[in-house]
Amino acid sequence: MEPSNPRRRSRILIKVLLGTGALVGASVVSLSALFLLRHQAAFQRQLELRAEALATSLAGQSRYALLLANRRELEQLAHTVLGGNTDVLYVIVEDPSGNYIASAERAPISRKMLPPGAADIKLSATRTMSAGPGGFPCVEASLPVIPQAEDRLFAPWASRAEVLGRIRVAMSLQSQRALFDSTLHYTVAIGLSILLVAFAVGYVQIRRLLKPLVELAQAAKLVGDGGSGSFRAIKRSDDEIGVLVDSFNQMLLQVTERTRELREQVDAKERARAELAEAQQRLIDLSRQSGMAEIASSVLHNVGNVLNSVSVSATLVADKVKDSRVDKLAAVVAMFQEHSGDIEDFLHRDPKGQRVLPYLAKLGNHFEQQHLSMLAELELLTNHVGHIKRIVATQQNYAKVSGLIEKISLGDLVEDALRILQSGFERHHIVLLRDFEEVPRVDSDKHQILQILLNLLRNAEQSIDDAGKSERLIRIRTRRHGDARVRIEVRDSGVGLTAENVTRIFAHGFTTKADGHGFGLHSGALAAKQLGGSLWAESEGPGMGATFTLELPLVAATPHREGHV
Repeated sequence: MEPSNPRRRSRILIKVLLGTGALVGASVVSLSALFLLRHQAAFQRQLELRAEALATSLAGQSRYALLLANRRELEQLAHTVLGGNTDVLYVIVEDPSGNYIASAERAPISRKMLPPGAADIKLSATRTMSAGPGGFPCVEASLPVIPQAEDRLFAPWASRAEVLGRIRVAMSLQSQRALFDSTLHYTVAIGLSILLVAFAVGYVQIRRLLKPLVELAQAAKLVGDGGSGSFRAIKRSDDEIGVLVDSFNQMLLQVTERTRELREQVDAKERARAELAEAQQRLIDLSRQSGMAEIASSVLHNVGNVLNSVSVSATLVADKVKDSRVDKLAAVVAMFQEHSGDIEDFLHRDPKGQRVLPYLAKLGNHFEQQHLSMLAELELLTNHVGHIKRIVATQQNYAKVSGLIEKISLGDLVEDALRILQSGFERHHIVLLRDFEEVPRVDSDKHQILQILLNLLRNAEQSIDDAGKSERLIRIRTRRHGDARVRIEVRDSGVGLTAENVTRIFAHGFTTKADGHGFGLHSGALAAKQLGGSLWAESEGPGMGATFTLELPLVAATPHREGHV
Protein backbone atom coordinates (compact mmCIF):
# COMPACT_ATOMS: atom_id res chain seq x y z
CA MET A 1 0.00 0.00 0.00
CA GLU A 2 1.22 3.54 -0.72
CA PRO A 3 2.60 5.51 2.24
CA SER A 4 0.23 7.87 3.97
CA ASN A 5 0.42 11.60 3.42
CA PRO A 6 2.81 13.09 6.08
CA ARG A 7 1.00 16.44 6.04
CA ARG A 8 -2.37 14.79 6.66
CA ARG A 9 -0.87 12.58 9.36
CA SER A 10 0.73 15.61 11.08
CA ARG A 11 -2.59 17.48 11.01
CA ILE A 12 -4.36 14.58 12.71
CA LEU A 13 -1.52 14.22 15.23
CA ILE A 14 -1.57 17.96 16.05
CA LYS A 15 -5.34 17.90 16.54
CA VAL A 16 -5.16 14.90 18.87
CA LEU A 17 -2.18 16.37 20.79
CA LEU A 18 -3.95 19.71 21.15
CA GLY A 19 -7.05 17.95 22.45
CA THR A 20 -5.00 15.86 24.86
CA GLY A 21 -2.98 18.90 25.96
CA ALA A 22 -6.14 20.91 26.53
CA LEU A 23 -7.58 18.10 28.65
CA VAL A 24 -4.41 17.62 30.66
CA GLY A 25 -3.93 21.39 31.01
CA ALA A 26 -7.50 21.87 32.21
CA SER A 27 -7.01 19.06 34.73
CA VAL A 28 -3.72 20.49 36.00
CA VAL A 29 -5.14 24.02 36.29
CA SER A 30 -8.24 22.76 38.07
CA LEU A 31 -6.25 20.67 40.55
CA SER A 32 -3.74 23.51 41.09
CA ALA A 33 -6.50 26.04 41.70
CA LEU A 34 -8.21 23.68 44.15
CA PHE A 35 -4.91 23.05 45.94
CA LEU A 36 -4.07 26.76 46.16
CA LEU A 37 -7.53 27.68 47.41
CA ARG A 38 -7.45 24.98 50.07
CA HIS A 39 -3.88 25.95 51.01
CA GLN A 40 -4.87 29.63 51.28
CA ALA A 41 -7.87 28.80 53.42
CA ALA A 42 -5.77 26.57 55.69
CA PHE A 43 -3.05 29.22 56.12
CA GLN A 44 -5.65 31.90 56.88
CA ARG A 45 -7.28 29.62 59.42
CA GLN A 46 -3.86 29.01 60.94
CA LEU A 47 -3.34 32.76 61.28
CA GLU A 48 -6.76 33.13 62.89
CA LEU A 49 -5.91 30.44 65.41
CA ARG A 50 -2.56 32.13 66.14
CA ALA A 51 -4.29 35.47 66.59
CA GLU A 52 -6.83 33.91 68.96
CA ALA A 53 -4.06 32.15 70.88
CA LEU A 54 -2.08 35.41 71.26
CA ALA A 55 -5.22 37.24 72.32
CA THR A 56 -6.04 34.51 74.87
CA SER A 57 -2.49 34.54 76.27
CA LEU A 58 -2.44 38.33 76.43
CA ALA A 59 -5.89 38.36 78.09
CA GLY A 60 -4.59 36.06 80.87
CA GLN A 61 -1.46 38.15 81.38
CA SER A 62 -3.25 41.50 81.33
CA ARG A 63 -6.11 40.64 83.72
CA TYR A 64 -4.36 41.94 86.86
CA ALA A 65 -3.09 45.03 85.01
CA LEU A 66 -6.67 45.77 83.92
CA LEU A 67 -7.89 45.26 87.52
CA LEU A 68 -5.28 47.69 88.76
CA ALA A 69 -5.63 49.99 85.70
CA ASN A 70 -1.87 49.70 85.15
CA ARG A 71 -1.58 51.23 81.68
CA ARG A 72 2.22 51.01 81.58
CA GLU A 73 2.23 47.28 82.16
CA LEU A 74 -0.43 46.86 79.50
CA GLU A 75 1.75 48.83 77.05
CA GLN A 76 4.72 46.56 77.85
CA LEU A 77 2.65 43.42 77.37
CA ALA A 78 1.36 44.73 74.01
CA HIS A 79 4.89 45.57 72.80
CA THR A 80 6.14 42.20 73.98
CA VAL A 81 3.51 40.42 71.83
CA LEU A 82 4.24 42.74 68.89
CA GLY A 83 8.00 42.22 69.12
CA GLY A 84 7.79 38.47 69.47
CA ASN A 85 5.60 37.94 66.33
CA THR A 86 6.56 39.60 63.04
CA ASP A 87 3.12 38.87 61.58
CA VAL A 88 1.33 40.93 64.25
CA LEU A 89 0.23 44.35 62.97
CA TYR A 90 -1.15 45.77 66.18
CA VAL A 91 -2.25 44.90 69.73
CA ILE A 92 -4.97 47.04 71.35
CA VAL A 93 -6.31 46.91 74.89
CA GLU A 94 -9.76 48.46 75.45
CA ASP A 95 -11.90 48.99 78.51
CA PRO A 96 -15.39 47.47 78.78
CA SER A 97 -16.82 50.50 77.01
CA GLY A 98 -14.51 50.03 74.01
CA ASN A 99 -12.29 52.99 74.95
CA TYR A 100 -8.60 52.86 74.12
CA ILE A 101 -6.28 52.01 77.05
CA ALA A 102 -3.00 50.76 75.55
CA SER A 103 -1.68 49.62 72.14
CA ALA A 104 1.34 48.60 70.12
CA GLU A 105 1.35 48.81 66.29
CA ARG A 106 3.80 48.44 63.40
CA ALA A 107 2.19 51.28 61.44
CA PRO A 108 0.25 54.27 62.68
CA ILE A 109 -3.45 53.60 63.07
CA SER A 110 -6.45 55.70 63.84
CA ARG A 111 -9.84 54.87 65.26
CA LYS A 112 -11.31 55.20 61.76
CA MET A 113 -9.19 52.32 60.52
CA LEU A 114 -10.26 49.98 63.30
CA PRO A 115 -13.27 47.78 62.79
CA PRO A 116 -16.02 47.84 65.38
CA GLY A 117 -15.77 45.31 68.15
CA ALA A 118 -18.10 42.40 68.79
CA ALA A 119 -21.76 43.28 69.15
CA ASP A 120 -21.78 41.49 72.49
CA ILE A 121 -18.86 42.62 74.60
CA LYS A 122 -18.70 39.15 76.20
CA LEU A 123 -18.19 37.32 72.86
CA SER A 124 -14.99 36.52 71.07
CA ALA A 125 -14.77 37.54 67.36
CA THR A 126 -12.42 36.91 64.45
CA ARG A 127 -12.69 38.90 61.22
CA THR A 128 -10.69 39.50 58.02
CA MET A 129 -9.96 43.04 56.78
CA SER A 130 -8.95 43.62 53.17
CA ALA A 131 -7.06 46.83 54.07
CA GLY A 132 -5.76 47.17 57.57
CA PRO A 133 -2.99 49.45 58.87
CA GLY A 134 -0.40 50.12 56.22
CA GLY A 135 -2.88 48.97 53.53
CA PHE A 136 -2.18 45.28 54.27
CA PRO A 137 -4.93 42.70 54.46
CA CYS A 138 -5.11 41.23 57.95
CA VAL A 139 -6.98 38.94 60.36
CA GLU A 140 -8.11 40.37 63.70
CA ALA A 141 -9.01 38.38 66.82
CA SER A 142 -11.07 40.20 69.47
CA LEU A 143 -11.29 38.56 72.92
CA PRO A 144 -12.98 39.85 76.12
CA VAL A 145 -11.07 39.69 79.43
CA ILE A 146 -13.38 37.94 81.93
CA PRO A 147 -12.68 38.34 85.71
CA GLN A 148 -11.96 35.19 87.69
CA ALA A 149 -13.03 34.16 91.23
CA GLU A 150 -9.58 34.74 92.73
CA ASP A 151 -9.64 38.34 91.45
CA ARG A 152 -12.03 39.25 94.36
CA LEU A 153 -9.14 39.09 96.79
CA PHE A 154 -7.47 42.01 95.05
CA ALA A 155 -10.51 43.89 93.81
CA PRO A 156 -13.80 43.06 95.47
CA TRP A 157 -15.65 45.29 92.96
CA ALA A 158 -14.52 43.00 90.13
CA SER A 159 -17.08 40.43 91.14
CA ARG A 160 -19.75 42.78 89.98
CA ALA A 161 -18.17 43.42 86.52
CA GLU A 162 -19.02 41.21 83.57
CA VAL A 163 -15.76 41.94 81.67
CA LEU A 164 -12.58 43.76 82.53
CA GLY A 165 -11.83 44.87 78.99
CA ARG A 166 -11.05 43.56 75.47
CA ILE A 167 -7.87 42.45 73.71
CA ARG A 168 -7.64 42.99 69.92
CA VAL A 169 -4.79 41.33 68.03
CA ALA A 170 -4.39 41.79 64.25
CA MET A 171 -2.06 39.62 62.16
CA SER A 172 -0.98 40.53 58.60
CA LEU A 173 -1.82 38.29 55.63
CA GLN A 174 1.23 39.56 53.73
CA SER A 175 3.26 36.48 54.60
CA GLN A 176 0.33 34.37 53.39
CA ARG A 177 0.41 36.23 50.04
CA ALA A 178 4.17 35.66 49.71
CA LEU A 179 3.68 31.99 50.54
CA PHE A 180 0.77 31.85 48.10
CA ASP A 181 2.89 33.39 45.33
CA SER A 182 5.72 30.96 46.02
CA THR A 183 3.31 28.04 46.03
CA LEU A 184 1.74 29.33 42.80
CA HIS A 185 5.15 29.44 41.10
CA TYR A 186 5.95 25.91 42.21
CA THR A 187 2.49 24.75 41.11
CA VAL A 188 2.85 26.36 37.68
CA ALA A 189 6.27 24.83 37.21
CA ILE A 190 5.04 21.40 38.24
CA GLY A 191 1.95 21.80 35.99
CA LEU A 192 4.06 22.76 32.97
CA SER A 193 6.34 19.82 33.62
CA ILE A 194 3.37 17.48 33.81
CA LEU A 195 1.98 19.00 30.61
CA LEU A 196 5.28 18.56 28.76
CA VAL A 197 5.58 14.98 29.94
CA ALA A 198 1.96 14.35 28.91
CA PHE A 199 2.68 15.86 25.48
CA ALA A 200 5.76 13.71 25.01
CA VAL A 201 4.08 10.50 26.14
CA GLY A 202 0.93 11.37 24.20
CA TYR A 203 2.91 12.11 21.05
CA VAL A 204 4.58 8.71 21.13
CA GLN A 205 1.42 6.78 22.01
CA ILE A 206 -0.91 8.70 19.71
CA ARG A 207 1.51 8.36 16.81
CA ARG A 208 1.60 4.61 17.33
CA LEU A 209 -2.19 4.59 17.57
CA LEU A 210 -2.81 6.81 14.54
CA LYS A 211 -0.42 5.13 12.12
CA PRO A 212 -2.67 2.14 11.30
CA LEU A 213 -5.75 4.40 11.28
CA VAL A 214 -4.10 6.78 8.79
CA GLU A 215 -3.13 3.80 6.63
CA LEU A 216 -6.75 2.65 6.73
CA ALA A 217 -7.93 6.12 5.72
CA GLN A 218 -5.42 6.18 2.85
CA ALA A 219 -6.56 2.76 1.66
CA ALA A 220 -10.21 3.85 1.81
CA LYS A 221 -9.35 6.98 -0.21
CA LEU A 222 -7.57 4.91 -2.86
CA VAL A 223 -10.61 2.65 -3.12
CA GLY A 224 -12.91 5.67 -3.32
CA ASP A 225 -10.75 7.18 -6.07
CA GLY A 226 -11.10 4.00 -8.12
CA GLY A 227 -7.63 2.62 -7.37
CA SER A 228 -6.65 -1.02 -7.58
CA GLY A 229 -8.20 -3.28 -5.01
CA SER A 230 -5.15 -5.57 -4.89
CA PHE A 231 -3.47 -3.76 -1.97
CA ARG A 232 -4.24 -4.49 1.70
CA ALA A 233 -3.86 -2.53 4.94
CA ILE A 234 -0.95 -3.69 7.12
CA LYS A 235 -1.90 -5.29 10.42
CA ARG A 236 0.50 -4.07 13.13
CA SER A 237 -1.14 -5.38 16.30
CA ASP A 238 -3.72 -7.85 17.61
CA ASP A 239 -5.77 -5.31 19.52
CA GLU A 240 -9.02 -3.64 18.44
CA ILE A 241 -7.22 -1.76 15.64
CA GLY A 242 -5.86 -5.05 14.35
CA VAL A 243 -9.40 -6.44 14.30
CA LEU A 244 -10.46 -3.29 12.43
CA VAL A 245 -7.67 -3.82 9.86
CA ASP A 246 -8.75 -7.44 9.32
CA SER A 247 -12.37 -6.38 8.89
CA PHE A 248 -11.34 -3.62 6.48
CA ASN A 249 -9.28 -6.01 4.36
CA GLN A 250 -12.18 -8.49 4.28
CA MET A 251 -14.58 -5.71 3.33
CA LEU A 252 -12.12 -4.50 0.65
CA LEU A 253 -11.97 -8.02 -0.78
CA GLN A 254 -15.77 -8.17 -0.93
CA VAL A 255 -15.95 -4.69 -2.46
CA THR A 256 -13.38 -5.66 -5.10
CA GLU A 257 -15.29 -8.81 -5.98
CA ARG A 258 -18.60 -6.96 -6.06
CA THR A 259 -17.06 -4.20 -8.20
CA ARG A 260 -15.79 -6.78 -10.64
CA GLU A 261 -19.25 -8.37 -10.85
CA LEU A 262 -20.91 -4.99 -11.33
CA ARG A 263 -18.40 -4.03 -14.02
CA GLU A 264 -19.12 -7.29 -15.84
CA GLN A 265 -22.86 -6.61 -15.55
CA VAL A 266 -22.41 -3.06 -16.83
CA ASP A 267 -20.31 -4.30 -19.74
CA ALA A 268 -22.94 -6.93 -20.54
CA LYS A 269 -25.69 -4.31 -20.40
CA GLU A 270 -23.67 -1.99 -22.63
CA ARG A 271 -23.17 -4.78 -25.15
CA ALA A 272 -26.86 -5.68 -24.98
CA ARG A 273 -27.79 -2.00 -25.40
CA ALA A 274 -25.48 -1.70 -28.39
CA GLU A 275 -26.88 -4.89 -29.90
CA LEU A 276 -30.43 -3.65 -29.26
CA ALA A 277 -29.66 -0.29 -30.86
CA GLU A 278 -28.12 -2.08 -33.84
CA ALA A 279 -31.14 -4.37 -34.12
CA GLN A 280 -33.50 -1.40 -33.88
CA GLN A 281 -31.54 0.40 -36.58
CA ARG A 282 -31.65 -2.69 -38.80
CA LEU A 283 -35.37 -2.90 -38.15
CA ILE A 284 -35.83 0.75 -39.09
CA ASP A 285 -33.72 0.26 -42.21
CA LEU A 286 -35.66 -2.88 -43.10
CA SER A 287 -38.92 -1.04 -42.52
CA ARG A 288 -37.70 1.81 -44.70
CA GLN A 289 -36.66 -0.58 -47.44
CA SER A 290 -40.01 -2.32 -47.17
CA GLY A 291 -41.74 1.04 -47.20
CA MET A 292 -39.75 2.18 -50.20
CA ALA A 293 -40.68 -1.04 -51.99
CA GLU A 294 -44.32 -0.40 -51.18
CA ILE A 295 -43.91 3.19 -52.36
CA ALA A 296 -42.41 1.92 -55.59
CA SER A 297 -45.28 -0.56 -55.91
CA SER A 298 -47.80 2.21 -55.29
CA VAL A 299 -46.01 4.44 -57.78
CA LEU A 300 -46.01 1.69 -60.40
CA HIS A 301 -49.69 1.07 -59.73
CA ASN A 302 -50.49 4.77 -60.07
CA VAL A 303 -48.36 5.04 -63.20
CA GLY A 304 -50.13 1.96 -64.59
CA ASN A 305 -53.51 3.60 -64.01
CA VAL A 306 -52.38 6.77 -65.74
CA LEU A 307 -50.84 4.74 -68.57
CA ASN A 308 -54.24 3.12 -69.11
CA SER A 309 -55.67 6.58 -69.62
CA VAL A 310 -52.75 7.44 -71.92
CA SER A 311 -53.42 4.27 -73.90
CA VAL A 312 -57.09 5.17 -74.25
CA SER A 313 -56.26 8.69 -75.44
CA ALA A 314 -53.67 7.39 -77.89
CA THR A 315 -56.15 4.83 -79.24
CA LEU A 316 -58.76 7.54 -79.75
CA VAL A 317 -56.27 9.71 -81.58
CA ALA A 318 -55.23 6.77 -83.77
CA ASP A 319 -58.87 5.93 -84.55
CA LYS A 320 -59.57 9.52 -85.47
CA VAL A 321 -56.55 9.53 -87.75
CA LYS A 322 -57.79 6.30 -89.37
CA ASP A 323 -61.28 7.75 -89.81
CA SER A 324 -59.88 10.89 -91.39
CA ARG A 325 -61.18 11.69 -94.98
CA VAL A 326 -57.81 12.62 -96.36
CA ASP A 327 -58.31 10.19 -99.31
CA LYS A 328 -61.40 12.15 -100.37
CA LEU A 329 -59.33 15.32 -100.34
CA ALA A 330 -56.75 13.57 -102.53
CA ALA A 331 -59.51 12.57 -105.03
CA VAL A 332 -60.65 16.21 -105.27
CA VAL A 333 -57.06 17.30 -105.84
CA ALA A 334 -56.68 14.69 -108.62
CA MET A 335 -59.91 15.96 -110.21
CA PHE A 336 -58.58 19.52 -110.15
CA GLN A 337 -55.32 18.37 -111.71
CA GLU A 338 -57.30 16.54 -114.45
CA HIS A 339 -59.21 19.73 -115.32
CA SER A 340 -56.40 22.14 -114.71
CA GLY A 341 -56.82 23.67 -118.21
CA ASP A 342 -60.57 24.34 -117.95
CA ILE A 343 -61.03 24.52 -114.22
CA GLU A 344 -63.56 27.34 -114.49
CA ASP A 345 -65.77 25.58 -117.00
CA PHE A 346 -65.46 22.41 -114.95
CA LEU A 347 -66.69 24.09 -111.78
CA HIS A 348 -69.56 25.94 -113.47
CA ARG A 349 -70.79 23.65 -116.28
CA ASP A 350 -69.80 20.12 -115.35
CA PRO A 351 -72.26 18.44 -112.95
CA LYS A 352 -69.35 16.89 -110.99
CA GLY A 353 -67.55 20.18 -110.87
CA GLN A 354 -70.65 21.89 -109.51
CA ARG A 355 -70.63 19.47 -106.48
CA VAL A 356 -66.92 19.99 -105.70
CA LEU A 357 -67.15 23.28 -103.77
CA PRO A 358 -70.02 22.19 -101.45
CA TYR A 359 -68.13 18.96 -100.84
CA LEU A 360 -64.97 20.86 -99.95
CA ALA A 361 -66.97 22.97 -97.50
CA LYS A 362 -68.30 19.83 -95.77
CA LEU A 363 -64.82 18.28 -95.83
CA GLY A 364 -63.26 21.40 -94.27
CA ASN A 365 -65.88 21.41 -91.50
CA HIS A 366 -65.11 17.75 -90.84
CA PHE A 367 -61.38 18.37 -90.66
CA GLU A 368 -61.93 21.29 -88.27
CA GLN A 369 -64.02 19.19 -85.84
CA GLN A 370 -61.52 16.35 -86.07
CA HIS A 371 -58.68 18.81 -85.34
CA LEU A 372 -60.41 20.14 -82.24
CA SER A 373 -61.14 16.63 -80.99
CA MET A 374 -57.56 15.52 -81.52
CA LEU A 375 -56.26 18.66 -79.74
CA ALA A 376 -58.46 17.80 -76.74
CA GLU A 377 -57.19 14.22 -76.67
CA LEU A 378 -53.59 15.39 -77.04
CA GLU A 379 -54.06 17.85 -74.16
CA LEU A 380 -55.50 15.06 -72.04
CA LEU A 381 -52.58 12.88 -73.09
CA THR A 382 -50.16 15.64 -72.06
CA ASN A 383 -51.86 15.91 -68.64
CA HIS A 384 -51.54 12.15 -68.13
CA VAL A 385 -47.85 12.30 -68.97
CA GLY A 386 -47.42 15.21 -66.53
CA HIS A 387 -49.19 13.19 -63.85
CA ILE A 388 -46.77 10.33 -64.45
CA LYS A 389 -43.85 12.73 -64.19
CA ARG A 390 -45.14 14.08 -60.85
CA ILE A 391 -45.63 10.57 -59.46
CA VAL A 392 -42.15 9.54 -60.52
CA ALA A 393 -40.68 12.82 -59.15
CA THR A 394 -42.34 12.22 -55.78
CA GLN A 395 -40.95 8.70 -55.63
CA GLN A 396 -37.48 9.94 -56.62
CA ASN A 397 -37.66 12.71 -54.02
CA TYR A 398 -38.22 10.19 -51.19
CA ALA A 399 -35.90 7.56 -52.63
CA LYS A 400 -32.86 9.65 -51.62
CA VAL A 401 -30.66 8.70 -48.66
CA SER A 402 -32.44 9.35 -45.38
CA GLY A 403 -30.95 10.76 -42.19
CA LEU A 404 -30.62 14.33 -43.46
CA ILE A 405 -32.31 17.01 -41.38
CA GLU A 406 -34.08 19.65 -43.43
CA LYS A 407 -36.89 22.17 -43.23
CA ILE A 408 -40.17 20.35 -43.86
CA SER A 409 -43.69 21.58 -44.52
CA LEU A 410 -45.94 19.03 -42.83
CA GLY A 411 -48.86 19.92 -45.09
CA ASP A 412 -46.81 19.24 -48.24
CA LEU A 413 -45.43 16.04 -46.73
CA VAL A 414 -48.94 14.76 -45.91
CA GLU A 415 -50.10 15.64 -49.44
CA ASP A 416 -47.18 13.68 -50.91
CA ALA A 417 -48.15 10.66 -48.80
CA LEU A 418 -51.77 10.95 -49.94
CA ARG A 419 -50.66 11.30 -53.58
CA ILE A 420 -48.58 8.13 -53.34
CA LEU A 421 -51.54 6.14 -51.96
CA GLN A 422 -54.19 7.91 -54.04
CA SER A 423 -55.01 4.94 -56.28
CA GLY A 424 -55.67 2.70 -53.27
CA PHE A 425 -58.01 5.24 -51.71
CA GLU A 426 -59.89 5.60 -55.00
CA ARG A 427 -60.10 1.86 -55.46
CA HIS A 428 -61.59 1.38 -51.97
CA HIS A 429 -63.83 4.45 -52.30
CA ILE A 430 -62.31 6.13 -49.24
CA VAL A 431 -63.10 9.79 -48.61
CA LEU A 432 -60.20 11.92 -47.33
CA LEU A 433 -60.89 14.83 -45.00
CA ARG A 434 -58.08 17.32 -44.49
CA ASP A 435 -57.87 19.56 -41.43
CA PHE A 436 -54.55 21.38 -41.70
CA GLU A 437 -53.80 24.12 -39.19
CA GLU A 438 -51.04 26.63 -39.84
CA VAL A 439 -47.94 25.12 -38.22
CA PRO A 440 -44.27 26.10 -38.46
CA ARG A 441 -41.88 24.23 -40.70
CA VAL A 442 -40.19 21.35 -38.90
CA ASP A 443 -36.47 20.53 -38.84
CA SER A 444 -36.54 16.74 -39.22
CA ASP A 445 -35.95 13.73 -41.46
CA LYS A 446 -38.76 13.80 -44.03
CA HIS A 447 -38.05 10.25 -45.21
CA GLN A 448 -38.70 8.74 -41.77
CA ILE A 449 -41.80 10.88 -41.26
CA LEU A 450 -43.09 9.82 -44.71
CA GLN A 451 -42.55 6.14 -43.83
CA ILE A 452 -44.55 6.59 -40.60
CA LEU A 453 -47.38 8.40 -42.42
CA LEU A 454 -47.55 5.82 -45.23
CA ASN A 455 -47.71 3.02 -42.69
CA LEU A 456 -50.49 4.77 -40.74
CA LEU A 457 -52.48 5.56 -43.90
CA ARG A 458 -52.16 2.00 -45.27
CA ASN A 459 -53.24 0.58 -41.90
CA ALA A 460 -56.24 2.96 -41.90
CA GLU A 461 -57.12 1.91 -45.46
CA GLN A 462 -56.98 -1.78 -44.58
CA SER A 463 -58.89 -1.24 -41.31
CA ILE A 464 -61.71 0.52 -43.21
CA ASP A 465 -61.78 -2.24 -45.83
CA ASP A 466 -61.95 -4.92 -43.08
CA ALA A 467 -64.76 -3.09 -41.26
CA GLY A 468 -67.02 -3.25 -44.33
CA LYS A 469 -69.06 -0.21 -43.22
CA SER A 470 -70.71 2.29 -45.50
CA GLU A 471 -68.87 5.14 -43.83
CA ARG A 472 -65.37 5.05 -45.29
CA LEU A 473 -63.53 8.10 -43.96
CA ILE A 474 -59.95 9.00 -43.16
CA ARG A 475 -59.42 12.31 -41.46
CA ILE A 476 -55.93 13.79 -41.38
CA ARG A 477 -55.23 16.67 -39.03
CA THR A 478 -52.10 18.74 -38.38
CA ARG A 479 -51.90 21.06 -35.40
CA ARG A 480 -49.45 22.71 -33.07
CA HIS A 481 -48.99 21.40 -29.53
CA GLY A 482 -47.35 23.84 -27.13
CA ASP A 483 -44.52 26.09 -28.21
CA ALA A 484 -42.08 23.51 -29.52
CA ARG A 485 -44.06 20.52 -30.83
CA VAL A 486 -46.52 19.61 -33.61
CA ARG A 487 -48.92 16.71 -34.09
CA ILE A 488 -50.25 14.76 -37.08
CA GLU A 489 -53.43 12.76 -36.38
CA VAL A 490 -54.76 10.00 -38.67
CA ARG A 491 -58.31 8.97 -37.71
CA ASP A 492 -60.17 6.21 -39.53
CA SER A 493 -63.65 4.70 -39.38
CA GLY A 494 -62.30 1.15 -39.35
CA VAL A 495 -62.46 -1.83 -37.00
CA GLY A 496 -61.02 0.00 -33.96
CA LEU A 497 -58.87 -1.40 -31.14
CA THR A 498 -59.47 -3.11 -27.81
CA ALA A 499 -58.13 -1.44 -24.67
CA GLU A 500 -55.30 -3.94 -24.29
CA ASN A 501 -54.22 -3.63 -27.92
CA VAL A 502 -53.90 0.15 -27.77
CA THR A 503 -50.38 -0.26 -26.37
CA ARG A 504 -49.59 -3.84 -27.45
CA ILE A 505 -50.00 -2.88 -31.10
CA PHE A 506 -46.57 -1.17 -31.00
CA ALA A 507 -44.76 -4.26 -29.69
CA HIS A 508 -42.41 -6.00 -32.07
CA GLY A 509 -44.05 -8.99 -33.76
CA PHE A 510 -47.58 -8.13 -32.58
CA THR A 511 -50.20 -7.74 -35.33
CA THR A 512 -53.97 -7.93 -35.69
CA LYS A 513 -53.76 -8.70 -39.43
CA ALA A 514 -53.83 -12.18 -40.90
CA ASP A 515 -50.98 -11.33 -43.29
CA GLY A 516 -49.17 -8.78 -41.04
CA HIS A 517 -45.53 -9.03 -40.05
CA GLY A 518 -45.76 -7.05 -36.76
CA PHE A 519 -42.97 -4.55 -37.16
CA GLY A 520 -44.55 -1.68 -39.11
CA LEU A 521 -45.92 0.21 -36.11
CA HIS A 522 -43.02 -0.94 -33.94
CA SER A 523 -40.48 0.52 -36.35
CA GLY A 524 -42.64 3.65 -36.68
CA ALA A 525 -42.59 4.14 -32.90
CA LEU A 526 -38.82 3.64 -32.87
CA ALA A 527 -38.35 6.14 -35.71
CA ALA A 528 -40.56 8.69 -33.91
CA LYS A 529 -38.53 8.25 -30.72
CA GLN A 530 -35.33 8.60 -32.70
CA LEU A 531 -36.59 11.95 -34.01
CA GLY A 532 -37.35 13.11 -30.45
CA GLY A 533 -41.10 12.52 -30.79
CA SER A 534 -43.62 9.79 -29.99
CA LEU A 535 -46.35 7.72 -31.61
CA TRP A 536 -49.45 6.42 -29.84
CA ALA A 537 -52.95 5.12 -30.58
CA GLU A 538 -56.41 5.85 -29.19
CA SER A 539 -59.70 4.04 -29.74
CA GLU A 540 -63.12 3.99 -28.14
CA GLY A 541 -63.34 0.26 -28.72
CA PRO A 542 -63.93 -2.34 -31.46
CA GLY A 543 -65.93 -1.00 -34.42
CA MET A 544 -65.37 2.63 -33.33
CA GLY A 545 -62.34 3.37 -35.46
CA ALA A 546 -58.92 4.45 -34.20
CA THR A 547 -56.78 7.56 -34.05
CA PHE A 548 -53.00 7.41 -34.39
CA THR A 549 -51.07 10.51 -33.31
CA LEU A 550 -47.52 11.33 -34.36
CA GLU A 551 -45.97 14.05 -32.21
CA LEU A 552 -42.73 15.70 -33.34
CA PRO A 553 -40.49 18.47 -32.01
CA LEU A 554 -39.92 21.51 -34.17
CA VAL A 555 -36.24 20.55 -34.09
CA ALA A 556 -35.53 16.82 -34.31
CA ALA A 557 -33.43 15.34 -31.50
CA THR A 558 -31.44 13.02 -33.72
CA PRO A 559 -27.72 12.23 -33.68
CA HIS A 560 -27.72 12.24 -37.51
CA ARG A 561 -28.36 15.96 -37.78
CA GLU A 562 -26.15 17.36 -40.53
CA GLY A 563 -27.67 20.72 -41.35
CA HIS A 564 -30.56 22.31 -43.17
CA VAL A 565 -31.45 21.94 -46.83
